[in-house]
Amino acid sequence: MEEEHRILIQKSYLDLVQRSDIDSLLPVLLQKRVFSPEMICRYMNTSEDYVTRKRRLFLDVQRRGPHAFSNLVAALRETGHNSLANLLDPNKANNNNNRDNESAQPKKQVHPFMLPPDENTETLQSIVNNTPNVNTVNIGHESIKINVTPAIQFYDDPKKSDVSVYNTHSKNRGAVLIINNIKYINNVHLPREGAEVDGRNLRELFHEMGFQIESHNNLTGDEMEKVIYNFKSSPKVMGIDMVFIIIMGHGYQKLDITHIIGSDNKSVSTAWIEQQFDNAHCKPLQKRPKIIMYQTCRGNSPDLGVAAHRIQTDSGVNTVLRTREDMLIAHSTLPGYASHRDIYKGTWYINLFCEIMMNFACTKHMEEIFKMVDSQLSYLRSAQKTMQTSMFTNLGFKNCYVHPKIYMENGIIKNIDDL
Repeated sequence: MEEEHRILIQKSYLDLVQRSDIDSLLPVLLQKRVFSPEMICRYMNTSEDYVTRKRRLFLDVQRRGPHAFSNLVAALRETGHNSLANLLDPNKANNNNNRDNESAQPKKQVHPFMLPPDENTETLQSIVNNTPNVNTVNIGHESIKINVTPAIQFYDDPKKSDVSVYNTHSKNRGAVLIINNIKYINNVHLPREGAEVDGRNLRELFHEMGFQIESHNNLTGDEMEKVIYNFKSSPKVMGIDMVFIIIMGHGYQKLDITHIIGSDNKSVSTAWIEQQFDNAHCKPLQKRPKIIMYQTCRGNSPDLGVAAHRIQTDSGVNTVLRTREDMLIAHSTLPGYASHRDIYKGTWYINLFCEIMMNFACTKHMEEIFKMVDSQLSYLRSAQKTMQTSMFTNLGFKNCYVHPKIYMENGIIKNIDDL
């Protein structure tokens, strides 16, 4: 970093520390490669107080290379810190004085806009130029590379939290069931092009995190029910810390219930799926965290808010336990709305989930992860300017940390990569 830029940061240091929100800044600084994932995790280490972490960040950034200053200014603007960006770069200050109105400013582009070589660049560029304050998805052909940041400590000490926390210390961290319906018999529904990328990313993500993985593609309705029933009853769920059930495919909404369509056009309701994992129907997983995720459309309505042909939609301590608890139910979209899918990079939702999980599960619990996913999802627009809002429902679910790659043995923290 040039000396003049360091001086600007030092002059504005007090303002930067007092008025910045690093929780929103960190994902953008990571995307811009200002900091490595390992450094990002250190800044999110809640064992240090919030102000101390901010002080360290704005000291460290001065040593992060020739492009760190411009990327920091861009990140501040993209996360609504316009007046702070103007302090560092007054020549590009917005004509409107935003110092007292930062919270009201729309967040700007977080994903860099990349033009693939075989696209109509004039069309794509016009989408950016004619869509003010709207984020554009990074539509490079390459899907994300899974590289999980390991946890360096456990965050589930009940003495340090006002909210109950699951104990996730064991070597047997968890199991994940992945069902990914891509092709449909007799083409009763269009193939879900790009969905195979989601399946691959999820398998790589959970493999690196030390989970047992069961994965299936293109199941009929009856096969989905059989696989789900067998999974909840299988030895692999005995004694584990947590379980993920991730189901992807075309779907629809009927009488306020989402249905997942099998490859034979027979559907399975999400109500039935969730019932299989409640305390009455799944005793081995009682008091264990169960995260159920659905990547599917829940209707045909676009949420009007990359190239059009690349974005498709998936439409198509008591002795008596509560019947439903310890469940976190996550949907890629709202009831009645469509869900977006890029034919090269997979669905918006699963792509963001994998990216945020691999970078932030080292310090964040699962509800924070899903909030971060939706925050990033809010930046995306299709060529038709449609948007997407995800949601999750907490059913008696405590704070749940995945603690990727580490486990406790005889009071010592160990890494699964050393096994």
